[in-house]
Amino acid sequence: VNLASATFPVGMLLNIVSTTKKDWQQMGAAYTETAITGLTCTITPKSTSSKIYITGHVSVGHTVATAWSYITIFRNSTEIGQSDTYDTHQRGHSATDMRAYAIRSLPINYMDSPNTTSAITYSIKHGSGSANARINRDGEAGGTNHAGGVSTLTVMEIVG
Repeated sequence: VNLASATFPVGMLLNIVSTTKKDWQQMGAAYTETAITGLTCTITPKSTSSKIYITGHVSVGHTVATAWSYITIFRNSTEIGQSDTYDTHQRGHSATDMRAYAIRSLPINYMDSPNTTSAITYSIKHGSGSANARINRDGEAGGTNHAGGVSTLTVMEIVG
């Protein structure tokens, strides 16, 4: 069987690439989107009609109670899957308000239509209203009653 010339049914899963970030990362300045290191996936679609389903989550904590966090998805250098702009709110893929020292999970769910057979790198950036955000860790340093987590990113090529 020659898979290069095979025809697959629409909706069939062709390829999966996944990564898990287990370490923690201190994020950058307030109101600045910072790349989450280690949370990238590169996939090469088999067809220009392929869809790429992007899923996962980001665990984030803060040291202040008045903070908010959001994440954005990038296809190479292009932001995708963001909310519409309105008022003075930040645009992002998903967002949450924060309690001091709490850890929250920001979901990632988006269907992309990249229209290419070239390699694509998907990555996640984090933004916040506070410079005190931490990926995969709650907002409090030290002690024994604190939480950590992992962040994941999975991209799946689906026949379009």
